[in-house]
Amino acid sequence: MMDFAVNQHADGLFLYRMHDDLWLWDADAKKVVAGWAEMKKYAELVGLKFNQQKTGSAYVGPNPEDAVGLPGGDIRWGFLKFDIKESRFVIDQADVGKHIAEMRRQLSSTKSVFGWVNTYNKYTAFFLRNLGGTPANCFGQAHITGMISTLARIQRELFSDESATSAVGYLRKVIEERFGVTDLPEGYFYFPIGSGGLELRNTMLELLALQRQGTPLAIWDDRSKESASGVVVAGPSEHFIEHEHTADRKFPDRIEHDRIAYAALKEGWQLNKDNRRKQRGGQDTNKEEFMSFEEYTSLRESWLAAWGVAYCHMLECPSMQPVELVPKVEEALKLTQSGSPVVWSGLDWYRKWVLSMYGEEVVTKFGGLDAVDPNLIPVGMVQLFRSSRIKLDQ
Repeated sequence: MMDFAVNQHADGLFLYRMHDDLWLWDADAKKVVAGWAEMKKYAELVGLKFNQQKTGSAYVGPNPEDAVGLPGGDIRWGFLKFDIKESRFVIDQADVGKHIAEMRRQLSSTKSVFGWVNTYNKYTAFFLRNLGGTPANCFGQAHITGMISTLARIQRELFSDESATSAVGYLRKVIEERFGVTDLPEGYFYFPIGSGGLELRNTMLELLALQRQGTPLAIWDDRSKESASGVVVAGPSEHFIEHEHTADRKFPDRIEHDRIAYAALKEGWQLNKDNRRKQRGGQDTNKEEFMSFEEYTSLRESWLAAWGVAYCHMLECPSMQPVELVPKVEEALKLTQSGSPVVWSGLDWYRKWVLSMYGEEVVTKFGGLDAVDPNLIPVGMVQLFRSSRIKLDQ
């Protein structure tokens, strides 16, 4: 009912839902104000209240007075907060700091190595998910850089009071103190439990392995065609290649391309006068004028398909950089205590990266890719505990 009321009283505005979250937006701020007023009216009629702590609004434009009547507060999702000045979502570092403190407390309360790794993995997955997860094309380079620096900050602050400076360094220290083992290869910590490793999650790898058009996502901006002054140089081509325009530049570049496309269409119209005259039996067509640029751009949301293509491209996510199977890794895949070689094509991207980065040193240390005989590892029990509410320390 509320969705219908908003649509009818706010000039066709849609009310979007995601579970118990409600969103509405439009280029016309007055329509959003009308929609919000209708939402409050409906809530009052049925005896409901909106959670004011989770209610907010943001207006980006030249006339802030048009947004009067919208709720106060920030637009948030996870650790992301919409910054009006930058017109994009930024990472709320203060909120991140609170969760780092909580993560440190939870890690300090664990009693076993497996319990510590399990807690660490769950928290790092939580951080990555609430930083936006795999960044879609609509996120600019500043966001990707912010994600990487935030993950680095988590490592620095978690281990600021320890002699170790990373999760691997901390685990080395604990294993040495408890079991007297000092020469474990780094791959041991990242290898799966089924191979005798600790299966520590490498969140940074999940970001740094992303790529666009064969270029690592972390340095994608290096492909931008910029002049020394930092201004993008427009080429003469009438074709707009989506992947060559970063999120920060796509909207203004697309607007500029509209001018190029309009000029080309208008020129074609002028050159085609003779054909139109023949089709009309020789009647003069000089009085016919080509549409204005304003009329042309008014068709962006309904007739200019290129804008729809750009929108879909902004929602796409980058892929993982493929890893080539090199001879040393290929030989290592045959060295397993189970006797069955590991099939490279059957591995997911993460396992391929881990094997490529650490496989050689694991083979050097243990003689194969298994640190422990798989038959001696209660993998099923560990997986059960890890996916249940029972703590591994119990």
